[in-house]
Amino acid sequence: MKHCRLVFVLFIIVGPLFSQPVRTDSARTYPLKEVVVTATRSPIAAGDAPSQITVLTSRDIDNANAATVADLLGQAGGVFLRQNGGGGSIATLSMRGGASEHLLVLMNGIRYNNFQNGLVDLNLLPVQNIDRIEMVNGGNSALYGSDAVAGVVNILTKEPGGKPGFRALFGLGSFGGEQYVVEGASTLGAVGVLAGFSSDRGTDNYSFADASSAGGSDARTNADFARRQFYLHGNLRIDDRSKIRVAVQNVSSDRGSPGPYTGAAGSAARLFDNDLHVSANCSRAVGAQFEWTVGAAYHYGYETYRDPDPLYPYETFYKNNSFNFNEQVRWEPIPSQKLTFGWEYMRGGLESPDFDSAISRAQSSVYLSHEARLDADRPFLNRFSIFTTARFDQVTDGDHAFTPKFGMNILILPEGDVHIRSTVGRSFRSPSFNDLYFRGFSNPDLRPEHSTSFDAGVSASWAAAGDQSLEVTYFHLDTDDRILFDPIAFAPKNIGQVKSSGLELTYSAALFHRGVNIRVNYSYTNALKMNQDSLNDPTFEKQLTYVPKEILNVSLSATLRPFTINVAYLVVGERFTSSDDATSVPAYRLVNQNVVLRPMIGEWNVYVKGEVNNLFDVDYQIYRSYPMSKRSYRFTVGVEY
Repeated sequence: MKHCRLVFVLFIIVGPLFSQPVRTDSARTYPLKEVVVTATRSPIAAGDAPSQITVLTSRDIDNANAATVADLLGQAGGVFLRQNGGGGSIATLSMRGGASEHLLVLMNGIRYNNFQNGLVDLNLLPVQNIDRIEMVNGGNSALYGSDAVAGVVNILTKEPGGKPGFRALFGLGSFGGEQYVVEGASTLGAVGVLAGFSSDRGTDNYSFADASSAGGSDARTNADFARRQFYLHGNLRIDDRSKIRVAVQNVSSDRGSPGPYTGAAGSAARLFDNDLHVSANCSRAVGAQFEWTVGAAYHYGYETYRDPDPLYPYETFYKNNSFNFNEQVRWEPIPSQKLTFGWEYMRGGLESPDFDSAISRAQSSVYLSHEARLDADRPFLNRFSIFTTARFDQVTDGDHAFTPKFGMNILILPEGDVHIRSTVGRSFRSPSFNDLYFRGFSNPDLRPEHSTSFDAGVSASWAAAGDQSLEVTYFHLDTDDRILFDPIAFAPKNIGQVKSSGLELTYSAALFHRGVNIRVNYSYTNALKMNQDSLNDPTFEKQLTYVPKEILNVSLSATLRPFTINVAYLVVGERFTSSDDATSVPAYRLVNQNVVLRPMIGEWNVYVKGEVNNLFDVDYQIYRSYPMSKRSYRFTVGVEY
């Protein structure tokens, strides 16, 4: 409640300043920065949004040492990549002290997380068909429903361009790494089509330090992977006001699952995945004030796990199906007012021999969002934007949830583009199918998690040898009935209250005619268990396991055509491995580097890239007993027409 009062007091203080002559004239102009859609479900300049936003463009993807979304987001700011091995391991993401289940992943604006575990394995998503990624920090259940507790990641795929095109890539790397990409696009009248295929494989039999072995080191076994992706994107422009877009993606993989390293022979278990995602979106503008949008998606996932252990052989499968439908209307009666109304329906099912029967869940939702902008004719405090959102969700095997959110963005000084922004709202997460129904390891009495999130920050930009910007944000996330796995009962349980708070700092610069680009992200997070299970509970007010307090990302990109040099520096702080903070995994520091050459030969763009991961050959672990790869290389060549 104190954060709600703080936002309300700020509103009362600043509001009277706008009692002076106010303009709602659409002719008034401001510097327009990158437009995003995830923060408000409608187009808005990133600097005018109520929440902190990170955007990774296609150029960022090209400049990163990234084969999958996991590789890419692991180098982004303010997030922690949870990975237990190399390129074939399962990889998830967390933000602001939350678990991976508290981060909602969208594909073209539609939920991608399944109901089985609430997770998305980001190592199953190659970057080849991705145009950009938008990340919004903080709770967003008021817009997107369950699981959007700590943040939202929206993966936006490519669209066919106006001209025919062709692209091909071939890469070789350490530990048997091979990559192939073929992509083509064409337009015929009002119809555009883009199709592609990618293949990525490796043995990942890297060595790592082990003091107990004879030579002081050992090698990872059964960590090989083969990943194949096919994608087909199309759009149809019916007229100047109507457009239909379709995206199809299928990813299949075959990978080893070696488990934790114990010094003995690793597990010979294997994972087989087949993931299909189909989405369609139709939008139509009605006059200058209305836009109607209908979106639907089907997501199918089939995973098989096989362990040929001679003593305890085991085989199982998980078949997930989900369908999502969303209809939305946006109305702008005047340029300074925007009203968005929508309803969403999602139904998902699971079949597996690890559950007593087939399980299904339906989630029905309605949401309403209002944006209001007040413009005053003065040299300071001359734009005040208010964001009010509310959503109601009904879950068939759970409960209902009402999640309001209030936000504001105040332009303090147009000279310097100085903004202050703040949000406060409620979010929730329904227990997953694994939490509730997994035979022998579940708890059918679990309650949904509910949280209150608050953040406030200031941002500024200035011109000095180029364009520079700085943003500082304080956040607080208060969660009731947090679900954690109890290793004693060997089942999940509601632990009571968790408070997560901290600071996020982002600096970016495009210097010397954008020839040098710098990005610095730093986050400090306290995620504490705030309830006592006993009189002298040793876990009370202790940092949650595997939540680093500090994360630092620094990236530098320098271009001297046709060369570009990219360097990424990552520091991840200590992570505790026990609930009483008695044991931990040490901090680690990594440097990745690459050189990209993009010469033009006639109408062909040639692409040559040499990359080094873990440049200084650091031995490290993200999770205890899961050694990560040391120094590795990859060389890629390609052409684009």
